[in-house]
Amino acid sequence: MLSSKNTAILSFITIFIAGIAVGVMWDNFVLNKKRPENRRRDHNAQILKKFTQELSLTETQQDTLKMLLDEIKMKHQKLDEKRHEEFEKIRSEFDGKFTKILTSEQKVRYEQMVQEFKKRWEDRKKKETRKGED
Repeated sequence: MLSSKNTAILSFITIFIAGIAVGVMWDNFVLNKKRPENRRRDHNAQILKKFTQELSLTETQQDTLKMLLDEIKMKHQKLDEKRHEEFEKIRSEFDGKFTKILTSEQKVRYEQMVQEFKKRWEDRKKKETRKGED
């Protein structure tokens, strides 16, 4: 049976990993960040085409719509950056509190685990970027 200290440590690690998993899922599925930039442009082109056909937009209206689509794209990018900054701040706060309860040996292993996760995350992002370029 686990001691209360080990249970607490296991709970914190589980919560940390769950937080990372939720962040990754939010990023990939809700914000759809993994979609390559050129597909976003295609999406804007599809919107422009659909609106032009359905609403019989003039050239001036089409130009304005292009500007509006670019504007909203920039706002979405800024929102994504802010979300990432907030996520990092929360993760860092957790990290600081969690490492306070670890022994020096546990801290060393925990840091290794974090570095392993970061490497897997970067490798995954590189792989997804290459898929989007194909």
